[in-house]
Amino acid sequence: MDHKLEAAALLISLENGFSTLDEAVLWADQKILDIHEPQSEFFDLSLAKNMNSAVSAVRVLAEGTQFKTALGVFLSQFYERDALTVDEAIVIARLIYLSIIDDEKIPPIFAPFISHWDRLELAIQDIYEDPIEVAKEVHSDIRKIVEEIGPPDFSGDDRPNNKKHLQSAANFEKDRRIQADIPSSRTQQKASNTRLGNFCLWASRLLRR
Repeated sequence: MDHKLEAAALLISLENGFSTLDEAVLWADQKILDIHEPQSEFFDLSLAKNMNSAVSAVRVLAEGTQFKTALGVFLSQFYERDALTVDEAIVIARLIYLSIIDDEKIPPIFAPFISHWDRLELAIQDIYEDPIEVAKEVHSDIRKIVEEIGPPDFSGDDRPNNKKHLQSAANFEKDRRIQADIPSSRTQQKASNTRLGNFCLWASRLLRR
């Protein structure tokens, strides 16, 4: 999978409390080893001491990726889960709701999320429904999204909608792209100048493990 798409899915996971700083650092370490000339933000992430620094680095790595394409990859981690907790379901339902609410035409697979968030919020107040049952519905609808726009290699080539992945992502009439939250003056030259220093810091940290 393209590292930008992985980074975009990781960004969603970090920002919504589903990944830790340590997990992000380990991902960066592996990418540094796998990529011939890793960009400087991989080193920034590997050396990050707090979540804000990690998120900033990942945001740069994810820049330009379609949000909803990344969302499908992010949600794939829940596909094989037996269930979601109510708290997890609320966070995910809110995330999806906010990602679709401004779309002029909402694809059918996202339509249930117009109400899931409100239903969960009411259910935890003992109004109308059992929150656990609503969480089960959220989980079921997440699986449908993953089957439609999840990772291209999800479940292998025999996945029914596998070959429609890129087309499905492109069919959204409105889709924000992840933008790097960095000063416009940042240049490739600066990245090159800091690459060696970052590599030395990264290597010395690995040696101290």
